[in-house]
This record gives sequence, structure tokens and C-alpha cells, in this order.
Amino acid sequence: MELSVSFTGEESAAERDKLYISEESCLGSVFIPKEGVRITGPIRVRYEKYPWIEKFEVDGLKPAPPKRKGVGTKDIKGFVRSLSTIYSGAYDDYDKYFGEGAADSQDKAGCNAREKAREYFAAVTAHFIRTLHESMGTVLFDSPGAVKLFRKFCGFTENMWREGNGEMLGICLGTVVPMLQNDAASRVIFAETITDEFKEYLQNGDDEKGQAGEETVNGKQKLQRITLSAQR
Repeated sequence: MELSVSFTGEESAAERDKLYISEESCLGSVFIPKEGVRITGPIRVRYEKYPWIEKFEVDGLKPAPPKRKGVGTKDIKGFVRSLSTIYSGAYDDYDKYFGEGAADSQDKAGCNAREKAREYFAAVTAHFIRTLHESMGTVLFDSPGAVKLFRKFCGFTENMWREGNGEMLGICLGTVVPMLQNDAASRVIFAETITDEFKEYLQNGDDEKGQAGEETVNGKQKLQRITLSAQR
């Protein structure tokens, strides 16, 4: 993550402590805004010098996603494209479920296409869970590369909740999240990876924003609350 750096002496020490995280670098203190960023691990400030630029780079921080405002508009085709960036078999698996003309099958097949979409994402989720276990071996978290890839899938799952239309929201909450919760290793990483906003939604629900997805999942029944735990 790249940060814009400026020097100022206008704030008091108390104001700086309230507004910024302070980290030491080879050039002195670096102040990182507390708002608008998300801490993903230990923060480490690096000073990088290139022939064309000198800059700070920060590990352990990501831009905070915008607050969710309700059911989105992104459909299955959009999520298959996103999934293909972390899973090489995304399109091949999609073709297995939808065959030729898959781009139009959602409109033509109606409910059958919705069920195929649910089966597709269930199979993808099972793939990531299976790959995680195969890579880990017998000792939990002994394969950082596998955990990193699985975290990306957890982020993808949260994006289904953030950006998905009613159908995708239903698949996220009714299929993908329960599968991640029902596996012990997946549950730990999932709880550690997703944002507090998503955790709060899963634990407490946000009926005003989530009813479209709840109806898709449970046919107008109440969304079953999900308990998250990062305990190993």
C-alpha cells in the first residue's frame, strides 16, 4: 500500500494520537491515518528509493472498503470474472454447469439456472476448502501460501455480499458462508479475514439491507444468524 506523506507540526500530540497510528522508519516517525484503512497484520513501514521516485510503502494495511449500502447489482458473470483472478478453473467449471450459451442461460432457464449457479459456487467453495486441507497437511497453518490464497477467497466471498445482486447475495449467505463455517480450519481463517462490518452483519443481521438476499435463501424466512469464531 502506498501512502502520501506530508510533514506538519500543527496538531498537538494528543490530536496526532487520536487521528494517526505512529510507526518509526529509517527517516523518523510516519503517521498513518486511522480512518479509511484496514489493519491486516503487523504494520511495517519501508522506505523505497527508485531512480524515478522515493516513497514509503506499508505492509499490514489495506484501504478500507466503502460501507455497504444494500443489495448490489453484480451478477454471476461478473463474479466468475472476479473468481478467475484467483482460480484458474473458474470458467471451465462454469461451462460444466451451464454449457454453451451460458451467458444467456440465466434468463432462459430461470429457476434451473439459479440452482446451477448455487451448485457452481458450492463446488468452487468445496475446491478451496479441499485445497486448503491438502496443502496444510497435518499441522494447521503450516502452509502460508495456501492460507494466503484461501484468504483471497474469503475476500471474494465478502465481495459477493457487498456487490452481489439478490441472487448472488442469497448464494453467498445461504451456501458459501455456511460451508466455510462448517469446516473448522476454514472457519478460523474466514473469521480472521473478513471485515468487522461483514462480521456484524453475519452475527446480528441487517434486515433492512439484507431482505432481498434472505428471501432468496430462505423463501422469506429469517436469515439464520451465523456465529463467527477465530479460536483455534
